[in-house]
Amino acid sequence: MMTTIEKAELRARDGSALAIQENELGELLSVSDPAGRILFEYDTSTGRGTVHIEGLAIRSSARRVELACDRELAISSPEIVALRAGKSALNLSPRKAELSSPRLESRIGEMDYRGERVAAKVEEAEVTASRMEIVAGRVLRWARTLYERVEGLFHSRAGRVRQESEEAYLIRAERARIDCQEEVKVQGKTIHLG
Repeated sequence: MMTTIEKAELRARDGSALAIQENELGELLSVSDPAGRILFEYDTSTGRGTVHIEGLAIRSSARRVELACDRELAISSPEIVALRAGKSALNLSPRKAELSSPRLESRIGEMDYRGERVAAKVEEAEVTASRMEIVAGRVLRWARTLYERVEGLFHSRAGRVRQESEEAYLIRAERARIDCQEEVKVQGKTIHLG
């Protein structure tokens, strides 16, 4: 047996109340505390429910759950905090953080990273920048094949320069000049000039 209640209100001894009100599309069921603050609302026309906690609202509908807060929000756990959406996941534990996703997009105005070690292993990497500066105590590069192309000036300054080639060494230019203030040595089994 079903009973229809219109514009009804049930009130407890402490002043908290359960009310049903009509709106344009259906009915609105609400629960309030003794001070009259809404704790829970359910709209029968949309099937959407909202839980209200001081400063926090949890809204739920058929395909969406929304968490809204008007102040600082903190989520803490002594073990693991996990967020998952399809194949994307963020796992936070006391010892590490893990982020996995088929695709990651990040837009950051300014980033400052400080750490002890960074390791990256990718199949392909591309960096586009108007200016790039690298300051390091030591730089090591290992490659099977290395190509560099500079449209303007390529300038290198060092205390000493040493280049080694196991096979051939080729310099090709319209004009070439070697300027040395002291001694120049050329050694080889056979030397061809001209």
